[in-house]
Amino acid sequence: MRPRSPIRLPLQKRARLHSSRARSMTDFFAALALVLVIEGLVYAAFPEQMKRALQTLLSTEDSIIRVVALTCAAVGLMLLFVIRG
Repeated sequence: MRPRSPIRLPLQKRARLHSSRARSMTDFFAALALVLVIEGLVYAAFPEQMKRALQTLLSTEDSIIRVVALTCAAVGLMLLFVIRG
């Protein structure tokens, strides 16, 4: 069995770290693209309903919007945890 070079091991670790970061960024951009696709399809399929929803949103109190947004973020985070482990 040949001993490993002390220089080789850190390079392998760096390569693994780099590929892990690259994968994370790829996953992030894939998720962002999926959000854009879904939003685009909803606006294309239901333009009048989306206009009404935005008008309703403008007349809603900030505190209610904040609670709904934080609840959605929490549910999304839990789903992400369950799906990705």
